Amino acid sequence: MQRLTPGTKLTDVLTLVRILGEGGMGTVWLANHRMLGTEVAVKVMHPELGYRDPSLLERFAAEAQAAAKIRHPHIVQMLDHGKTEDGTAWLSMELLEGESLGALLRREGAVPIPFAVTVIEQVASAVAKAHAAGIIHRDLKPENLQVLTVAGKPFVKVLDFGIAKATTQSSGMTATSAVFGTPAYMSPEQLLSTKKVDAGTDLWALSVIAYELLTGQLPFQGETSTAIAVAVAMGRFSPPSSLKRDLGPALDAWFFRAFERKATARFQSAEELGATFADATGAHAASLQTALLPHSKPQNTIKQRATHDKHNTTANKTSHPNVYCRARRDRGGIVHAYPRSPSGHVLETREGFFRCGAKGPCHRRGGFVRSVRGNGLFEG
Repeated sequence: MQRLTPGTKLTDVLTLVRILGEGGMGTVWLANHRMLGTEVAVKVMHPELGYRDPSLLERFAAEAQAAAKIRHPHIVQMLDHGKTEDGTAWLSMELLEGESLGALLRREGAVPIPFAVTVIEQVASAVAKAHAAGIIHRDLKPENLQVLTVAGKPFVKVLDFGIAKATTQSSGMTATSAVFGTPAYMSPEQLLSTKKVDAGTDLWALSVIAYELLTGQLPFQGETSTAIAVAVAMGRFSPPSSLKRDLGPALDAWFFRAFERKATARFQSAEELGATFADATGAHAASLQTALLPHSKPQNTIKQRATHDKHNTTANKTSHPNVYCRARRDRGGIVHAYPRSPSGHVLETREGFFRCGAKGPCHRRGGFVRSVRGNGLFEG
């Protein structure tokens, strides 16, 4: 069995450079592709898994085939797959910048509504294409969504079709007793049996992601997988409006439908889920700009400056944690945030989003701006 290290020539055209990450089924490497003359990502399956359970080799190959079958801008592009001479399975894919949605959520907590709409609409579009091709992802979660920056806007890619299932699959690759997925994002039906999983399980997972984006927490929680499964089965969750006052009753109603115990009472397609979510929030991603971008791509659409007052007299750039902020929009359409205190900083942007730096509550003024998060993240 070949030991993989930086510099290992995996194939005639792929040379490993360094490890990018590691998961349950394999390790993801940065690699040089000699024929393409570029860097790619290569996922190499842990060899011992294939020896222990040959069906996992079939599943690993199915990931490449499933993703390659679906051509969509919001699904990672698969390039090739195969086995080394000693039987180690690998697959290569486009190399993505940015960060996972999971990392972003751990850093930011709840995100602005328009950013959430952007994510859900893009992922719903990708999921709809997958479902039309007869592919169910079965493990949608923030860690499997990569947030990039394209033309200054968030752009999401769906990753990891490692446990994807074809709706026509009859190979016996999934045993009745096997449970694949991440409990917190699994539908009641998926928790009971992977044999009967249909497209609805992806819609459930996407609804959980939507809840997490808006509230910063999961709808169904527990200290163990069993406890989470019980919480999902009981169907009890806190309406978003009870956690954040800027989330209205329309969103509560959306989530009550999304998490109905009876599958036929939920959303029946990814298109319906994405469109109704945008309607429930009152925001459509296509007409919005967001300044919440992946951590690896610094924002450059926002200007930060110091001021003594709203007339823009220059002062120091110290951010004061106890400053309470107000906001206004000038004739040129620029949103200004300025502190009551004579010192502090101002942020302005034509995008309609700004971060004021205040830690305390923020005031609404003029009916055009409202606080999205208590740490001073605003939405125009």
